[in-house]
Amino acid sequence: WNLFFDRELRTFVCLCWFPFNMLSFAFFFIFVSDNLAENKMNLVELWSKIPLRLPVQAPKRTKAFRIIQREDTLNGLFEIAKNNYQKRKMERSQHKIGTSIGASGSGKTTILCIARDELIRMARERAAAFQGEEEYKDFVFSLENSISLSINFKSGDRLSEIETRSHHISSILGSRIYAHIQGKTLEQEVIPNSQIDSLRCSAVMDYLGKVVKQIAPEPTRVRALILLIDECQLLPYGEDYLHQFVSQIGGLMFTENNNASSATLNNFYVIPIICGTIRDSALNNIGALTGLTPITLPTPIFTEDSIKQILLSEKG
Repeated sequence: WNLFFDRELRTFVCLCWFPFNMLSFAFFFIFVSDNLAENKMNLVELWSKIPLRLPVQAPKRTKAFRIIQREDTLNGLFEIAKNNYQKRKMERSQHKIGTSIGASGSGKTTILCIARDELIRMARERAAAFQGEEEYKDFVFSLENSISLSINFKSGDRLSEIETRSHHISSILGSRIYAHIQGKTLEQEVIPNSQIDSLRCSAVMDYLGKVVKQIAPEPTRVRALILLIDECQLLPYGEDYLHQFVSQIGGLMFTENNNASSATLNNFYVIPIICGTIRDSALNNIGALTGLTPITLPTPIFTEDSIKQILLSEKG
């Protein structure tokens, strides 16, 4: 105790401790600054990556059976595309979103597999559905030169441990769109974990617009972004998480103030289709969640005669 209260000893300890504290603070500051600079550099590097070609994706079909008894489904798909093209500059409620929900094995994923090809086919065959030849040609061009992104929460796009643990959903759609633009999935670590939170939909759409300007033919013309979302029932934490995710789709197309979003500003219109093996009631209020008008794409279970017809056509 006498040593502790000795003035000279206290002075000596303070003089020794002060430089150590300063060195510790300097090391911490340099370490944090280097990490911040590295994160900033990574984000700049992220946006500088321009793919060699625009993504045209669809889920893979295990067996390419002939499509029968899906006329209503395909007509609904075409109506969404035509409506969202013609009303791309109108208010949010004028735009439509397609939903296909129901029992497993009813053919929901198959519709996503053929969506882009069938839209192009129907557009080419339905010139009479448009007011003039110029509008018709522009619509066909928008589909023939469309970007198609397939997001599957069962394979490739399942939520990471960080996303699941943090309940952080604001970047789930944007991060996956960015990964698919690169021709990869999020599981292939195309995006550093420190950057995922930066990938909001508006930023990603600006990036996609940059990609189009650099590598697409006739980049100033309007083109479709076909957004195919499958296995949405695998989003965790029940319907609340699903509802938050669905609301991002509306945000992709319009801002909160109902102004034109970066999708419109970058000459895109969006054709959103969401599928999953969930209860009908889970998406009853999808219109309120997104501000869009929902359109049901029916996929009724095939009858025994329908199955025989498919198998006979396959043998033929």
